[in-house]
Amino acid sequence: GAPVDDAEVVQDTGEHVARVGELSAALAERIGLTAAEVEDLRYAAMLHDVGKLHVPDRILLKSGPLLPDEWEVMRHHTVWGAKIMGSSTAFESARAIARWHHEDWDGAGYPDGLRHEAIPLMARIVRLADVFDALRTDRPYKPAWELERCLEEIQRNAGRQFDPDLVRTFISIVERQPPASPIVAVRAVTADPALMRVASKHPRSGLKRARALSR
Repeated sequence: GAPVDDAEVVQDTGEHVARVGELSAALAERIGLTAAEVEDLRYAAMLHDVGKLHVPDRILLKSGPLLPDEWEVMRHHTVWGAKIMGSSTAFESARAIARWHHEDWDGAGYPDGLRHEAIPLMARIVRLADVFDALRTDRPYKPAWELERCLEEIQRNAGRQFDPDLVRTFISIVERQPPASPIVAVRAVTADPALMRVASKHPRSGLKRARALSR
C-alpha cells in the first residue's frame, strides 16, 4: 500500500483539510462537474476525517506505528464520520466522503470494500487529493516528498488505490501549476466553519486532538 496508510499525523489539520478541499475542487472542475457541485465538494471534502473525533487518544496520538487491533479502531473512523453527519440532505456529499474516502479502486480499501464506479465519484476524488497532500507533508517518520516523487507514487497506484482516469487528470493539473498556485496553496482560513461546528459538539475536541485528526 502507499506509505501514507501506516502512520499519518498532520500537524495542522486546518491547513490539511483546506488543501484537500482545494485540490478536490480543482480536480472536480477539470473533469466537468458543475460550479455548484465543485463548491459542494470543496467544503464536504474538509469533513473527510471528522470521524476521528471518536478515536481514543491512546490511538490517535500514538507516536509509533499502530498495532493491528488499533488499526481496526482507526479504520472505523469512516463509519463514525458518516454517522456524525446524520441524515440531513445538506450533508449528503460529506456523509459519502467521510464513509468512503478510504475505498480503493481495486476493492482493497475500507470500510465496505467497494470498487470501481461503486465508489462515489466525490469519495474517489478526495481519496486522491488526501493521499497527495499527505505525501507532500512533513511527517514524524519522513520529510515531505518532492513533487516528482509524489506524482510517481500516485501514478504507481493508479488502478489500485485510485481511479486511473482521475489520476491522469490530476497529474496534468499539478504539473501545470506553479508551486504558489492557489490550487495547492492554503486558503486563508483555519478550517471550514462546518467542521468547527461539528468538532465543537464533541467533548474531546481539544487543539492537541484536532492536530492529530489526520493520522
